[in-house]
Amino acid sequence: MIFFLYVNYKNKFKTNMKTIKLSWRNLWRNPTRTNVTISAVALCIAILIIFQSMIVGLIEKAVFNTTNLIIGEVQIHANDYLNDRSIYKSLKNREKIKSIAKKIILASLNVAMVLV
Repeated sequence: MIFFLYVNYKNKFKTNMKTIKLSWRNLWRNPTRTNVTISAVALCIAILIIFQSMIVGLIEKAVFNTTNLIIGEVQIHANDYLNDRSIYKSLKNREKIKSIAKKIILASLNVAMVLV
């Protein structure tokens, strides 16, 4: 609770205690109003926490679904991508990776032909 107090340097402690006692008495002068207000604030905080956790979960699931969309047999990732699946982490030297992948595919096709 925040109390707005007048500054009284001589009896500062007494003034603070008087204000706190007066505020506490005034709160419980109408207990129904106080209980309804406390319940409403608690309910709003609970709803905010629930919706915030739902939003965080939805965002994490959306990132997971986006980064795992159309995956194949082999995946090539940037360093530390699996620890933090950010869509902003991208590979550099894509052309070099494509040429190496083509060589690997051709080599695997040759191995497959030999095995058949």
